[in-house]
Amino acid sequence: MVYNYKLMKKLIKGENMDKKTSLFCLNNVTTADLEKMLQLQYDLNSKTAGKCWTKGVTAEGRKIFWHRCMMMETAELIDSFSWKHWKDLNAEGDELNAKIELVDIWHFLMSFLIEQLVKSAYFRSEIEIPFRELNETELLSLWQSKYLKEVVEKLLPELNNAMVLQEAFQGIEDRYERRVDNIADDAENFMELCNTAAKAQIDNKDEEDERFHNCISLLLSFVIMSRHFNLNIKDAYEVKKVLNEFRQLHGYKNGVYIKMWRYDPSAPEGSEPPFGLRVEDNKIAFDRIAKGVKIEHLLEDLERIYNAGVLNY
Repeated sequence: MVYNYKLMKKLIKGENMDKKTSLFCLNNVTTADLEKMLQLQYDLNSKTAGKCWTKGVTAEGRKIFWHRCMMMETAELIDSFSWKHWKDLNAEGDELNAKIELVDIWHFLMSFLIEQLVKSAYFRSEIEIPFRELNETELLSLWQSKYLKEVVEKLLPELNNAMVLQEAFQGIEDRYERRVDNIADDAENFMELCNTAAKAQIDNKDEEDERFHNCISLLLSFVIMSRHFNLNIKDAYEVKKVLNEFRQLHGYKNGVYIKMWRYDPSAPEGSEPPFGLRVEDNKIAFDRIAKGVKIEHLLEDLERIYNAGVLNY
């Protein structure tokens, strides 16, 4: 089932609906929250990929494929569970890892949205320079434009409308008996839309609505995929953002960063973990928050554990 917002809107009269519905992992996200997360993601990408990343290329000249990033992380989400009919039939799923993959997808989805929104702002502007030749100052001015802010303010209301239409015309229901198969089904729908969005890159002003509808359809598919998990995307995003910053500080881009740390989640605070125990940094970051570490202190806390559990062994 592919979630096509534009197609569903054609089936009804009027642009807006009064009904409110569940947006699952985005339920507690306000427009102000979304604006903040988009800005944080814009800044993070500027640090890791260069100031002109919204043109779809890094500072090193490497082309960025946000749809591929989302598809790969979605495949890893599926792989968090025992979906194979030939192997590990009774293995337990890794619920935490699946949630972490959802947060990773959200990073890349916001990046894709920003890229599309900046392009829309460009076609609305009076800039005569070709988009691929814009410098960082011109790209930043597009990102900060009044038009783009107005579009961002429309995202959540339009997403709510899309969910109402989805429930009315196609429904949101499980097709299979096993939970993992329903998770995979929603994930595969999302990957299909990622591929569709990538192939439908619209590069002219006349098709601006098409670009916006593609973004809403992709958002709709993402939140439907998130229905299987109890996840507050806003809080989880902040944790993963800190970890991503930590990784960059320790050579992630150059390939020298170590993701598996010596750490024991069940050990008393301050005790030395068993020598052979290694835990992935994603799970450590979320475990530290669960243990009461404040988000503003997480970077410092991760530094301490990394120095003790990686660099000193």
